[in-house]
Amino acid sequence: MSKRLIKNCKLTNRRAGKLIDFFVLEVPASKADRIIRINRHSAERIYYIIRFNLAREYERHSPFKGEIEADESYFGGRRKGERGRMVATKVLLGT
Repeated sequence: MSKRLIKNCKLTNRRAGKLIDFFVLEVPASKADRIIRINRHSAERIYYIIRFNLAREYERHSPFKGEIEADESYFGGRRKGERGRMVATKVLLGT
């Protein structure tokens, strides 16, 4: 008997491999389960396992340790339309 790609999973290695291929192609689990004809909970579980392991690997190789705080800065893009006090169509509230 061959080893399973995913522990405690009754899916064949071929089906699990196809599901991994669909994950790489960014096919949602809800569509992949219908294509491969497996239970949606199995597909969602395997997608979760893949995401969990990717996150763990990323953390292992990350140059940062611990929590990282990000502020609410605005980067890039352009503001659309006029803004500020000089806007001619500004509605004054409370007058």
